[in-house]
Amino acid sequence: DKRYVVPIDYISNCIARHGRHEETRAEFLKLVKPSLVIKLKYEDFCDKEVQQLSMIQNFLKLKTPIGVVSQYEKMHTKHVDEMIKNWGELRSALENQFDTQLIAEWASHKAVC
Repeated sequence: DKRYVVPIDYISNCIARHGRHEETRAEFLKLVKPSLVIKLKYEDFCDKEVQQLSMIQNFLKLKTPIGVVSQYEKMHTKHVDEMIKNWGELRSALENQFDTQLIAEWASHKAVC
């Protein structure tokens, strides 16, 4: 049962990179006709996977339906605080950027989408 330390600097850099990607994405979307863009959220695939795949199929004008094949694999079976020594500090940094409920679900030992 080895526990790891995830440096806060690493998470801070990831969050900053995420912010830069969001800025780039927003600028790109200003240049593209809205009819050429489909907006998807990860959470919607968890709740409405078949509907989301159907929407993508229609958007791409595919004749063959997109099948539902699970690509999800939970990488841990314990709560994250049992695996990451500085989870409390790391969690605080993550919660400053992301939804606290999503962080809680991800961190739990329960299976999530």
